[in-house]
Amino acid sequence: MNQCKTRLERRITGLSGVIYSHSLYGRVPYNASRNCFVMLIAPIGYRIRLRVLEFDVNGQNSVCEKDTLHHETVIDPAAAHFQSGDSITPGPIIGQFCGKLTNTSELSVSTLNALTLWWHTDPLLAQQHPAKGFRLQWNAFRITSNVPCSSSREFACGGNECIPVQLACDRFADCRDGSDIIYSRQFAANCESEFKGNVDLYIGGLVCEIISLQECAKLSSKTELNCLKSLLNVQLIHT
Repeated sequence: MNQCKTRLERRITGLSGVIYSHSLYGRVPYNASRNCFVMLIAPIGYRIRLRVLEFDVNGQNSVCEKDTLHHETVIDPAAAHFQSGDSITPGPIIGQFCGKLTNTSELSVSTLNALTLWWHTDPLLAQQHPAKGFRLQWNAFRITSNVPCSSSREFACGGNECIPVQLACDRFADCRDGSDIIYSRQFAANCESEFKGNVDLYIGGLVCEIISLQECAKLSSKTELNCLKSLLNVQLIHT
């Protein structure tokens, strides 16, 4: 959340992504006096699941007094695309987190198609402290209820869940049961074409984007190395 906004001016609309606590995550600890809001918006009819990849924030899970990540619903997510930053108000807090959490933790599930994150840190936080920050993955999904998964547009997870078929072809477990990272299921979903010539790259420390190998070659040497490492991860997981 390095593109920090103190009001709901930062919105990410899509199907999935990766969110970092700060731009230098993994190299230096997060800094003091952060007060950041970001709204995640999925297509109408879907909900948002937020999972931990890494989470290390000062404090204890049961008592979050200073450095805290809050999750909030929004009052009218369907109209969020059309409202200005001044007119959008965060809804009630549905969860708050600090301390250390494992990468199997499901932090939050939205009730509708939007979820707001509020990340704030102690203004008196020392420059050097032991907490790394966080790296979170979010994705759109829906419960089938009376509407079965679309064979052309969706991937059928276990537990009566569907995800957009594009998410079955990434390297994250977007289904709660992890069925979308089973290679045979990915192959059946025609993911082979998605794995050829595309890699995951984290741009700007905020969201995960897909770029081509040709674009990798145009990047700086350090970024290109990370790009190739991402490709290696994809090959190890999917071959």
